Amino acid sequence: MSKGNVYVGFFPERTYFWLKMITLVYIEPGKNFTAPVIYTLKAFARNKNIELTFCNQKNENTLNVTASDDSDIPVASEFYSKLGNKLFIHTEHFFKSCRIVTYTGVTDLLASAFYMMNCCQEYHCNETDGLGRFRYADSYQKKFNNVQENLVQQCFDELATHPKLSGCKDNPVKSQLFLSHDIDLVNEGLKEEASSALRSGNVGFFFKLFIKILLMKPYWLNVDKIMKTESKFDFKSTFYWLVNKGKINNRESNADYNIHDKSIRDAINLVRKNNCENGIHKSISSDSFALEIQKLGFVPNSNRYHYLKFRLPQAFNELEISGIPIDTSVGFSEMIGFRNSYGLPFKPYNFATKEPYTFVEMPLQVMDRTLHSYMKEKPSQIADTVIAFFEKNKYNCVLSVLWHNNFFSGYTFKGYPQAYRKLLEYFYESGYGCVTPAEVMRKFNITGNAI
Repeated sequence: MSKGNVYVGFFPERTYFWLKMITLVYIEPGKNFTAPVIYTLKAFARNKNIELTFCNQKNENTLNVTASDDSDIPVASEFYSKLGNKLFIHTEHFFKSCRIVTYTGVTDLLASAFYMMNCCQEYHCNETDGLGRFRYADSYQKKFNNVQENLVQQCFDELATHPKLSGCKDNPVKSQLFLSHDIDLVNEGLKEEASSALRSGNVGFFFKLFIKILLMKPYWLNVDKIMKTESKFDFKSTFYWLVNKGKINNRESNADYNIHDKSIRDAINLVRKNNCENGIHKSISSDSFALEIQKLGFVPNSNRYHYLKFRLPQAFNELEISGIPIDTSVGFSEMIGFRNSYGLPFKPYNFATKEPYTFVEMPLQVMDRTLHSYMKEKPSQIADTVIAFFEKNKYNCVLSVLWHNNFFSGYTFKGYPQAYRKLLEYFYESGYGCVTPAEVMRKFNITGNAI
C-alpha cells in the first residue's frame, strides 16, 4: 500500500515568493527577562521560519523589548522576578485566559509561551501521584480544560501579527507523526494470553499458546509483526528497550526480559535492518544513563522514561549529561494531549545556564495505556477519540503515538490491534508524514551515532 514519498522531512521549509525578511531585535540587557525572552524569540523564529538578528542598540526600526512602557512587546516583569526566585506555581501567574499578564493586565505572549513550553508548572511541585509523577489533576491544562490545545502555537501566531514581524505571515504546515513502541514485557504474554483464552472459552487458542510455552518463545516479542503492519502504510517507528529487569516494589517493575538474551538482540537487529530505530527506555532503577547505555550496547538517538516517571528539572539535567540527543517523555499518563501545550519538538530552557539544553524534547501526546487504564475508553471508541484529537491539531505539530507491544494482543487487550490499524489507515489517508528521531536531529543540526 505504498503512497510514494510519505517520509517528508521534519517540517519542510516554507516556500516564499519573496526574499525572507530579517528582523532586527533589541532586548534590554541585564534584566530578569533578557535570557528567557531571547530563548523564546529564537523558538518563535524557528516556528515561523524567519530570521531574527539580535542587536545592541534600540531604535524605531528594531523590535524593542524593554522594561519601559514603550516596549514593542509587553513584558510581565513581576512574572520574571518570581521565575528567578523559583516560584513556578501556575495558580499565581495564570488567569482566566490562561495567559501571563503585566501589572496593567496586558498579555505577555512571550512569557506565556515560555512558561507553558518549558513545563514550568512542574518545577519544584511537591504534589505527585503514587509513582512520584506530576499529576494531570494539578495542571493548568486540567484547570482550564485545554489539554488538547496547542496554546504556545496560539501565542506565536498572535505575536506574528505584530507590524514589525510582518515577514512571518506564512501558511500553516501539515502536522506530522511520530510512532513508537515501549517494550516492557515480552515473556508474561503467554501467561496473560492463556488466562484470557481460557476465560473466553477458546480452548484451541489455549493449546496453541501451550505449544509456544514448550518452545520457550516469548509471545509478546512481536516487533516483526508491528513493523510489517506499519510498513503497509509506509510508516517507520521507534522501539524503546529496558536494560534492567525485575520488580522494584509491589507496583513498579522494569522489564521481564534480559537485554542480552539472544531473542532480544535478534529483535533489536531486526529493527535496525528494517530502517526503524531503537531507543533506550530509561528504567526506574538507580543506574545512571551512562551505565544503562553501556548495558544497551550502543548509543541511542532517543530516550523515553519508563512509566513516564521523571521530575523536573532533574530529568532534563540527567538527559543533558547523558548526551542522548532526543527525549520523548513529556506527556501525561492520565490524559491524551499536550503536557507542555506545544505541538513541536524544542530545546528546553536550562535555568542554571540561561541557555537551551543541547538535547531536543519531542513530547508525547497519545498512549494506549492512557486510553485503557485512565480514560477507560471502550476499545471500539479508541480510534475515534484519537482521530478527534488529530483533527483538532492538523497543523504545526509533530504528534506522537505510543502503542506498547503487548497492546497488539488479541485477547488480553481485545480490540486494541484493530484500533491501531484504524489509526494507521487514518494517518495514511490523511497524508501524515512519519518522522524518526534521526530526522528531528537533522532538523536541529544534531549529530549522533545510534544504530
